[in-house]
Amino acid sequence: TLSSSSAASDVYKRQTMYIVNQLFNNNISLSPTDLNKNIDNIILHKLKSIYEGYCKDNCYILHNSINIINRSIGKIETHENRNVIKYDVKYSCDIISPTKGENIEVIVNNINKMGIISYIKIDEKYSISDTPFENSPLIVIIPNDMITNYNINDINIGQKLKVEILGFRIKFRNEKIQVVCKICLLYTSDAADEEDS
Repeated sequence: TLSSSSAASDVYKRQTMYIVNQLFNNNISLSPTDLNKNIDNIILHKLKSIYEGYCKDNCYILHNSINIINRSIGKIETHENRNVIKYDVKYSCDIISPTKGENIEVIVNNINKMGIISYIKIDEKYSISDTPFENSPLIVIIPNDMITNYNINDINIGQKLKVEILGFRIKFRNEKIQVVCKICLLYTSDAADEEDS
């Protein structure tokens, strides 16, 4: 089902959505062979591989944003006759969490019989691909019945739109948040440039 989330504290605006620096606590398990290496680097690598670029709880964790705050001393545990060392880790990361009713700027990626598929542009420091659509934490869907005040033939791939979030779906470990929107404004190239400046 589609849902909405409340705004978090410690918020700053980047590009077209609010990015929040959030704290999490998770357990990370290492094998005994990892103890001969830099433990903090191994834990950081594991955190990044598990959580960055995926949905978690009610948000999406942006790439290249996790930093370890502190960790516990490792505890030896046995699972299925195999010893592991478990650490409690507190870390910070940058997240995006859409809010119902929020207005955001998107870029059209595709137009088909279902409607318009678009994305948001994010800071380069969060990027892992040369393709802006792949870097977007959101896949923004504008159904045909939400384009009633506009002619879809007047909308082009690459065009910027201002849209209002009607609802969204966040599923654990998904690589994108699915967002359903309606169009508020069609930008001309000049208008979009003025918004960016």
